[in-house]
Amino acid sequence: MYEFLEKYLPRDKRVRMGILMAADVLALCLASFLGLFVRFDLNISKIPPEYARAALEFLPYYILASLVIFFLARMYSTMWSVAGVREALHVVAACGLASLVQIAGMMLL
Repeated sequence: MYEFLEKYLPRDKRVRMGILMAADVLALCLASFLGLFVRFDLNISKIPPEYARAALEFLPYYILASLVIFFLARMYSTMWSVAGVREALHVVAACGLASLVQIAGMMLL
């Protein structure tokens, strides 16, 4: 997998960071939808409109907050080919904090 990324991703660090951020945005959007989808028995028609509307209204804030958290946790500046325990702890902490932000935001909505 690493060879594939090295071969096809641009060498410029900023371009790579942008691609990784875009992949995170896509993953966050997909996770928000899949959370509702699983919660309502894998049936889109069972998702109440107010739940879907709340998720869609909160999604831009959640994406922005998550990207800021990931950026502050240096998720986009780490050389993942030489990542160790410290980087793994940063990943867990950043994802945990982003999850708490999502829970708090959805509770407020």
